Amino acid sequence: MSGAAGSTAIKRRAAAPQAFVLIFAMLMPVAGIVSLAPNLPQFLTHFAGIPHHEFLVPMILTIPALCNALCSPFAGLLADRVGRRRMLVTALLLPSRSLAHGSHAERIGAQTRLIEAAPADAQRYLDRAAVHLDRADWAAAIADLDRAAEFDPDLATRHYLRGVLLWKRGSSDEAERVLNRFLAAEPESSAGFALRARARADLGRPLEAAQDFSRAIAYQPVAGPDLYLERAQILSEAGDRYLERALRGLEDGIAEIGPLPALALAAVEIEVRIGRFKDAAQRLDAATRSFAVRAPWLIRMGEILEAAGRPVAAREAYQSGIDEIALLPAHRRQLPGLAALRLRALERIARIEGR
Repeated sequence: MSGAAGSTAIKRRAAAPQAFVLIFAMLMPVAGIVSLAPNLPQFLTHFAGIPHHEFLVPMILTIPALCNALCSPFAGLLADRVGRRRMLVTALLLPSRSLAHGSHAERIGAQTRLIEAAPADAQRYLDRAAVHLDRADWAAAIADLDRAAEFDPDLATRHYLRGVLLWKRGSSDEAERVLNRFLAAEPESSAGFALRARARADLGRPLEAAQDFSRAIAYQPVAGPDLYLERAQILSEAGDRYLERALRGLEDGIAEIGPLPALALAAVEIEVRIGRFKDAAQRLDAATRSFAVRAPWLIRMGEILEAAGRPVAAREAYQSGIDEIALLPAHRRQLPGLAALRLRALERIARIEGR
């Protein structure tokens, strides 16, 4: 009986579905790590109050990759013992609570337990104050900052966190004074200069704010577009005479970190304000060439060309945008934003043809 059963057993062959599952499982860890990279500048700013954050934060990229390399041989041995499919399914379904941030209450509870273990450690009070700041619990944050000062009055990080608190509460003048003390102790803090720049911008001092943003850019451990964009916005809002300076700052960012769409599109709008329509049109075309949906930018291109006195080219750009919207699925074409965009392009075409 057993021989007959063995002779009639069907051997399954792997096909496309199995290949997809294996490739997907292989790419998940890599995709997870890579997806963090664009947000690294924001993480550095968020954890600026933590000592040595400029070294610790980038480890969220390197440590997972290192663990993959070190643990892969052992994972292979375990898969041979328990079965590959069983191990794969378990790894995919196993809750990863250790990787989650947890709720606000859980984070506060974890910091409180650390404080109870070392009640005289000022840094642990600062860590809990940072969690309170995330939820705008000002009173609790102030209490922890004051408590940290009792144990270590020379700890500069508490000035930064107090500056964050004051700025978020709208007290930009007080925030600036506190941040001055922090930067006197930490003169190469990118996050400190960026925060003081925002406070000075709120106080109506855009040139000083721009200078602080420049210092923040110079000291940031990982180059990102956000500070370049903030500096350009501050200068643009300060008046037309600072537009050239704002544009140069964006071009510095493009030279440093590459032609990111956010930087290029911001530069386009400044070039339009300056009156360099040809440069703006060329930059817009280059920046959006790889976009999956170009309709909004084609219509914007039409507006730039029309302002440049090129109605024929403007009409072509408007029509290209309308044609691209027409190719979208019906549920997307009916979105209010795209419908309004199409109507605007049609009105512009009618105006050109009516001349």
